[in-house]
Amino acid sequence: MAINQEQFSLVNEILLLKLQFSHLDPNIDLEKLTSMFRINQDHMQREAKLRLAYAYLRKELNEIHLKGKVVNLSELIETTIKQYQINRIDFMNYKSLYQILFIANEYAAINQNYSLIQKFLIKSHQFIESQKEKPDSQIFYKLHVLYYLANFSLRNKAFAESLDYLGQMEALFDNKQQYKSVLYARQQLLFALNYFYIGSPEKGLGYVEDALADLPKHGSQSDIEDLMLTKAMFLTQLNDDESLNIMAKLTHIDAWYEKKLGMLWSIRKNLMEILMQIQFGNVELSVSRIKSFKRRYKKYLNQVNEQRVLNFVALVEKFLAKPDIIYQQTFQSTVYKMLEIEENRDIFNISFIAWLVSRWEKTIPYKITIRLIQGLVEVSPTKMT
Repeated sequence: MAINQEQFSLVNEILLLKLQFSHLDPNIDLEKLTSMFRINQDHMQREAKLRLAYAYLRKELNEIHLKGKVVNLSELIETTIKQYQINRIDFMNYKSLYQILFIANEYAAINQNYSLIQKFLIKSHQFIESQKEKPDSQIFYKLHVLYYLANFSLRNKAFAESLDYLGQMEALFDNKQQYKSVLYARQQLLFALNYFYIGSPEKGLGYVEDALADLPKHGSQSDIEDLMLTKAMFLTQLNDDESLNIMAKLTHIDAWYEKKLGMLWSIRKNLMEILMQIQFGNVELSVSRIKSFKRRYKKYLNQVNEQRVLNFVALVEKFLAKPDIIYQQTFQSTVYKMLEIEENRDIFNISFIAWLVSRWEKTIPYKITIRLIQGLVEVSPTKMT
């Protein structure tokens, strides 16, 4: 059992006992037992190095995520591998892959550019394809790997690949019900986002509502908040003012969201609320929210070189001050030029830009969002398969 679950410390204790009392059993092959012990020692050393590296990378990630520290992820990982003398092939198991993809996912989310981690995505896909069935001990990590691959694919606008990974997760849930509670809510959220952004908004909303209804009483609060914010975003895109009531249920203060869900999540929530208030006629409230937003996040956004967010807010302010400006060619050109920035080709950033375009095209934001995404799919990162 210890070997199957890769519990190398337990294997070590077992082998030490067998070695200690091997003289009492003439059937024990001491040479073979010694070889097993040495191989397991190598496994223990490798795992120790990986744990040290993971702890260091998580510490650095917290600095990036919560304090605005700016780093190059590829360089950071390369430096860490050298620092802890790790062989690259050691990363190629479900547990290590899960850990590195977690870090890559957070990094890409902070930078709003999922093409930055494309090489991790391709290697991870190749690893999944090469694996035979693994014991139950690996399913937890395999589910997370599939989840991250589905998320990366979604954010790179590779919707078919994302849905395929989510389908693989579904198959694992069907066979191993005990694992369903681990990632069910987040899997359903990715299903919802995929269908919403490929042009099936009703199906996307259905997934969100079903997930909210199926959450256990003591489910993750962050999962609930994520689903609620997504529902509010969907409804806003569809020009449904019920989104205001949904947003009003997100009652925690900004500091709570920043701590529990990260700076980026809180910034996105605040930007969404500003646009919602404008869209549904609450102009004075939106002006107040913009002032609060700049007071709280301007310094942070400058620290992490996210001037493009402040540029977007500046365009919204110009629109509020002089609504007719949206019909000027220079204003419209400035908005469309935002799509030339790689980071702005993320599906969520496209949604924000589409909102501005919808103001002068006098249509619901969702129609513009789908049009812009379809125009950019052909220039999205190369598919893995």
